[in-house]
Amino acid sequence: MLQLRDIAKRSLMGEPDKIATALAGFDNSYRFDKQIVLENFPATNLYHLLQTIVKHELEKHKSIRLFVQYHVIFSKLVIMEELTNKEIAEPYINAKSRRVLLGTDLLSLSDEIHQEIWKKIEEFAQLGSGWKFEMIKGILFHTMKYNVLRGSSYVDLPPKIKSKRCCINIKNVDNKCFQWAVLSALFPAEKHADRVEKYISHVSRLNFKDINFPVAENQIPKFEKQNNISINIFGLDEKEDVYPRYISEKA
Repeated sequence: MLQLRDIAKRSLMGEPDKIATALAGFDNSYRFDKQIVLENFPATNLYHLLQTIVKHELEKHKSIRLFVQYHVIFSKLVIMEELTNKEIAEPYINAKSRRVLLGTDLLSLSDEIHQEIWKKIEEFAQLGSGWKFEMIKGILFHTMKYNVLRGSSYVDLPPKIKSKRCCINIKNVDNKCFQWAVLSALFPAEKHADRVEKYISHVSRLNFKDINFPVAENQIPKFEKQNNISINIFGLDEKEDVYPRYISEKA
């Protein structure tokens, strides 16, 4: 398989187009449509496409969150009553989102993203259901301004979320919102679940060593590893619709 470093200096393959409606939770979405077959993959020069998008986005923001998807076509032959039909599947296979700064090495980043997605493509084809990789139909890029996430103190829930009665919102006056939120999920209280005193006795059951409060997003993987648990964090967009901000890599 060709590596991005082998094709970084080849002729450019066009520009991605901005999509009118961005993916939920993101500020902007772009799509590059060019059918890419296995033999010349990844001749679209992912590095060049990232350069184009990142340069534009970093002119507005000092740091961004980048989420890349490959629109992939798989096929398999299905035999029914002596007739053979070709069945098509078109999944969107993505890499985990990444923070991109002005000094980020885009060549290495492109390589990492491609290798991560390609591994998932190979795993899909090896599921034993007969699916065969045909081509990449398009590549999608989603970006948003990167805001450092810190779990601080109590903030009242928006009416749209509060009315669903699906969230426990601890009424803490310290900067340990993250701690109380995790404890409330692991050790649910039967009554007055929004009160800090319901969880104080459980604090020692988790390892918060070297975790600074308020907790920043980049500390969450460390906390997960120390406690062998998975944490997922969701945010609200301007329409108060839920979207993922951090999805654990732990199973």
